[in-house]
Amino acid sequence: MEIRPVDLPRLRAEVVTWINGTNAEGVWRSAVKRGAMERLVGPREDADEAQAMLRGMEIMRLKEADLYYASSEMVSLAKAAAKSIPDFRLEPEDLPSRAGLIVFEGSPAALGFAGNAVATRAACWSHHPSGDGAVLVSRYADRREMAPIIAANTRYRQPYQEPALTYVHGGEMSWLFGDNDDVTPEESGPVFSQILRAMWLLMQQPLALVEDAQYKRHDRRRLERERLQAERVRVIKLRRATGSDGRGESDREYHHQWIVRGHWRQQYYPSRDVRRPVWIAPHIKGPEGAPLIGGEKVYAWTR
Repeated sequence: MEIRPVDLPRLRAEVVTWINGTNAEGVWRSAVKRGAMERLVGPREDADEAQAMLRGMEIMRLKEADLYYASSEMVSLAKAAAKSIPDFRLEPEDLPSRAGLIVFEGSPAALGFAGNAVATRAACWSHHPSGDGAVLVSRYADRREMAPIIAANTRYRQPYQEPALTYVHGGEMSWLFGDNDDVTPEESGPVFSQILRAMWLLMQQPLALVEDAQYKRHDRRRLERERLQAERVRVIKLRRATGSDGRGESDREYHHQWIVRGHWRQQYYPSRDVRRPVWIAPHIKGPEGAPLIGGEKVYAWTR
């Protein structure tokens, strides 16, 4: 199933309904057994209470979340930029919103589940419900990819009809604001955590073009029939790069062109008294028409 930006309000409602339903009980029982409760809000003696708390937390976070849709170009950029992202102390102001649900056009990273690698298709984040100054992230996979894995594993066997996105326990991450040490116990988490942090930073920089999803008439009518609102969905795309005047940052006159690779630069924000990584996109510098230094192989990246 192809997920469009205008599908997110309905998709979120389906996820909330599914989490509340009896078909999801096995997921939360397994999550409690695997220690998810202890990692998130501490130990609970009563298993039923733990399940109810875990489910309630996820429902609350989903309902409070702003909706985002990351284009495939933004996903590719975040994956590439995450490989060299410098160390920085994440703060609440670095998140594009206090709570959010982001759906990826394409998968930024794999997620381990029942001995299998599944693609991460969405992530939901919020401030940690414990109020200890941390961010909590949960991940979602495609139902079609999860269904055969669940069917082959009796511990997780359950009907998987809806929704298109399925919550994957074991993929939860949390870390304290201002501290980079506590990332996640899940083996593929550190890679995804870097990608998600890169995505958060990139979404708030000029190279990202943030547009509201446009609902067509039939989309609005479908939502009305389902008693849902055509909520705002922010679509994150790459902004088209502007050309260079060939002079760089000084008055020196250049006689060649050269390729500047994409890289991070620490930038100071006086209003917050912090330095934050800013992504400098790949581009060609130097006067137009001048010889290109660096070989004959040129890659065109269109968007």
